[in-house]
Amino acid sequence: MIDFESIERRYNWSKTRRAGLERSINYFKKNHPFFLKADIAKDRLSWTLQVVTGKSPPLVDWGFWHAGIIHDLRSVLDNVVWMIAHSDQSPNHPDKLGFPIVTEARRWGKSATDKIAELPEPCKDYIERLQPYRRAQTDLIGSTLRLLHELDIQNKHRAPVVVAVSAKQEMDNGFNVIYKEALDPTATIKIKPAHFQYQNGQVIWRQTAPKPIERLVGNFEVNAHFVIKDKSGAEYPLLGSLDHIFSGCAEVLDTLKNVCSETRN
Repeated sequence: MIDFESIERRYNWSKTRRAGLERSINYFKKNHPFFLKADIAKDRLSWTLQVVTGKSPPLVDWGFWHAGIIHDLRSVLDNVVWMIAHSDQSPNHPDKLGFPIVTEARRWGKSATDKIAELPEPCKDYIERLQPYRRAQTDLIGSTLRLLHELDIQNKHRAPVVVAVSAKQEMDNGFNVIYKEALDPTATIKIKPAHFQYQNGQVIWRQTAPKPIERLVGNFEVNAHFVIKDKSGAEYPLLGSLDHIFSGCAEVLDTLKNVCSETRN
């Protein structure tokens, strides 16, 4: 008998860890918000926009947290192959068992098929059909397994997944720099924006002026959220990436459970 209950417990434990990560993020955002402070230079020929916050987010810790959940979910897939292979008899090569994830057709070879060689044929066929190289980029299972594989490999064999702040800086329609004298239409105004990093004292906007500045009016906003970056630099929402992988893994597990049940009947 296949112990799917223990597989589901580990899957659900991973979801508990994901909920803990969300609580940590929400607690930080509630207790350590940031605001923006605009300052006009003493000579009034430039102005800056500075980040003010009591504490920077624990991005490294969140990255380790995220990596642990990814490892658990990858292990869940390996566990289910192990349990299917052991359901009726002891396999001949237990050390080779595992759930292969292959993103390129040319890599679907003996090293991948050996991992599922001792499974019932319907289970082997289903796992092969799941492979990312056989599915569209937008397919839930294909994209889930592809992302899960890339993040797991990166965490285990390269540098840990990086958690970063992705931000969009916006001036409202009423924002304006008021000068003490009228500007020459051909005057040069130099602007130097910087990537928002949620660090106290960081200058994210610096603008020089050809004439003295009288005052600043309007609002300047930053919409910031936390993301992870893969090896290519592509960004994924920190929590959203996990939710996507959870959904895909759940579908894989449910279908495998049904396939195995039909095989045994």
